[in-house]
This record gives sequence, structure tokens and C-alpha cells, in this order.
Amino acid sequence: MHKNHQDELCTICGQDFEFELPDQIISAAKSKKLILFLGAGISTESPKVTPSGTFYDQIRTALGDTIPEGASFPEVMAAYEEVNTRKALIEQIYQRFENAKAFRDSYYYSTEFFRELATMPYIDTIFTTNWDTNTEEFCAATPFITGQDIALWDIAERKVLKIHGSISNLGSIIATTSDYETNFESLSRGFMGSFLKTAFATKTVVFIGYSLRDWNILKLYEDLTHDLGGFTPTSFKVSPNATLDSMHSSIKPIATSGTNFLKTLKSRMLQAQYLPDTIYDDAAELLEKTHELDPRNQGDSLDAKQYPLLVYSWAYNDGLRDALDRIIRFKKTGQYSDKSQVFQKIHYYEHLTDNADRKGLFWDEAYLNGYLTGLSVLANISETDEGEPIKAYPLFQYDSEVEIDNLIDLRNYLERTKDVHDEHYQHALQKVKDLPDDFILNHSGDLPSAVFDFSD
Repeated sequence: MHKNHQDELCTICGQDFEFELPDQIISAAKSKKLILFLGAGISTESPKVTPSGTFYDQIRTALGDTIPEGASFPEVMAAYEEVNTRKALIEQIYQRFENAKAFRDSYYYSTEFFRELATMPYIDTIFTTNWDTNTEEFCAATPFITGQDIALWDIAERKVLKIHGSISNLGSIIATTSDYETNFESLSRGFMGSFLKTAFATKTVVFIGYSLRDWNILKLYEDLTHDLGGFTPTSFKVSPNATLDSMHSSIKPIATSGTNFLKTLKSRMLQAQYLPDTIYDDAAELLEKTHELDPRNQGDSLDAKQYPLLVYSWAYNDGLRDALDRIIRFKKTGQYSDKSQVFQKIHYYEHLTDNADRKGLFWDEAYLNGYLTGLSVLANISETDEGEPIKAYPLFQYDSEVEIDNLIDLRNYLERTKDVHDEHYQHALQKVKDLPDDFILNHSGDLPSAVFDFSD
């Protein structure tokens, strides 16, 4: 949040210029070796978020004429702390974020970049000097603030290294000149600095909304380029007015907005077995439909004691709804945008379903069949013989051979099979025989251990 340079303020100002996406970035994304280094320009310091000026401008104005022209961000913060107190400075920072969340426009534009980033699972490492919690809230990133935290780096799926602290841990904030000096000392000698250098040396780093004028970070990067010389990997800087900096020739400019950069990369990655964001809208639409047609929600609901097989439609509907609900809730992790991960989940649930059927756990099998439908049909993985996506969403299911998509057909099916007393019927009868009148059953996601036991 804390930069006063124009080149990072316009990152989300609508300057979505067309650009040629470097092959190096696409290759790095495919191999999950792409790191984003985020600055204030994609968060609270955009003119769309705060047209009245940046946080730097706000604090400088509060100090009057006591600050010379050209004073750096940490110098201005240090002056404010000296005139007031450390607590007063932190209160100003805290209130800045509260104001950004207070109104629709400022909230929308300060989080736009992160909502786009959420469904890009191939970007799982983020560095930032920002204090906000947008990567955590919108991208399900686990924050790492200290060198000790990095020892646990591999535990998290998506992580964000918060080099200058976090608003969620007020004592960790790096803002003033003395803070920067202490931070640089730590980076120079500590594990976090070594970690950053290794990342810069071995991964593809894209700076977005970041001016490269934090002297502590810049010194670290310059030390690295000095050590590596001509072997310094190419990094990139994204900004609508980005140009080649002769002082940092290894950092190539990409002239566009940060959000447009993400959209362009996301479009290219659709060709690499990733799914479009529309799947989440489809999930929400289908989830609403399952609520509407759930036989337990109908005024003239069917009697499970008269039609025991009805319990399988209940379980199937619960499985379908659980799958869809999870897809929607986990959107910010991006895991359902990865087609390969969805395939793995489908294969896993197919094995569970077969195992439940083999062991006569038909109530659980119906639930698992519903869950499978939520995964495979939504992800457009199942196709007809002509290669077209399946368009019908079965809302009720008795077994893998019977798919029903409306209440009339369900009633007819139950009436037609009420005298077929096979093992599925007997299993269902055991579920409902002691059920009080007008009671219904719900199948939770807590499956019996036998479903997961493949030993026999």
C-alpha cells in the first residue's frame, strides 16, 4: 500500500493495453515456477480506490511544510512517527485499509486483481511488500512474515511472503527508515533474504504494481545480479507505462495493467488443461436447481415408507449439493480450475463408489454418485459419443443405470419399481422402517470407514 510513484498507481486504472505474453512466463506458469512480486499499485493505492491521493500524500500533507520535496516513503513515515507516536502511525495505516473496505467502488477496485488471481492455481507463490490481507482473503494464500515461518513453507498450497509485515499483525509492519534498516539487516544475514535471492535466481519473477524503489529490496536484488552477472534470470515488470530501465536490464517491461496481465495469462492457460471461471457460475446455477427440485422440499413430498428407494434420491441429491457447494466455496483456492486435479478427484470418487457398491453400502454409493455428478458434469469432462458436452444434469439417481431429472419421472420410477424387492430395496427398507412419519434423512459428507477400505 505504501508507494508514491505513478507507475504503480495506474496498474488497475483500466489501461489494459494489448501486449505479447513472453513464452518464458507461460512456460514458468505451466511448471509452477512463476512468482508474482506485488506492490501497492494493485491494492489500495490506485486512483480508482483513493482519488484524493496516496497514503504517502495523506501523511505528507498532515506534516505540512516540514518535509522536503523528494522525501522517500520511509522518511515521511519516520517524520510522522517522530512528530506523533508509533501508535498514531499504525492507526493511520489501519484506518487506510478500513476506509478502502467501507464503500463499494473502493472495495471492488482494491480487490479486483486478487479476485482474478484466485482461480490461477499455477501461481502458488507470491511475494509482496504490501500490508493488506487481499492474498489471504481472496486467494486463500497462507501468510509468511518471519524467517522462522519459512521453515513451514511447504505445508501450504498457496503462500504469500509478506516482506514488510501485515495489517493482521500490527507489530510486524515495516514503514519507517529505521524499520527499513532493521529489515535490510535481517534480509542480508537472515534466512528470508537467502530465500528471496534463491527465488530470484531460480524462478521467473513478475513485478506487478511495484516500482522497485524500496531500497532494501533493490539492494538485495542488485547484490544478486552482481553475483550472477550474465547468468541473472530475466524478470518482468508489469505496468501500463513500463519501460526498460538501463539500471536493471534483466527486468523486462510489459506495458499493460496488472489485471489485464492476469486475464491474458489465464486465457493462454486454458489451452493447458485449465478450466474457465464460468464453471463457478455454472456450479451456483446448478446448486440452486438442486434446491428447487429436492424431493424433500416439495409440499406433496413422497413417502419413504411407501417407496423405500426414495432414500437413494435423497442421498444422491446431498452428494451433488455437497460437491457443488464445495466447488463454490473453494473457488479462491483455484483447485477446481485445474482440470488435472478434477480428473484425480473423479477417479478417486469412482473408486470409492465402486467400493461402496461392492460392499453393499448402497446409501453411501448413492451419495458418492451425486458427488461424482457435481465434479464430472460441471467440469465438462464427460462427453457424448459425438464429443459434445453432456447437457442434462441428472438430479436424482438410484444407481448408475438410472438417471432422473424431474420429480414426475422420479414418482413414476418409484411406482414402477415398488415391488422389486432386491438387495437395494432391502438396504433402503432398513433405513426407513423405523423412521417416524414425515421424517426425512440427510446424508452428510462423513462416510463410513468401510468405504475407504480396499483391503478385501
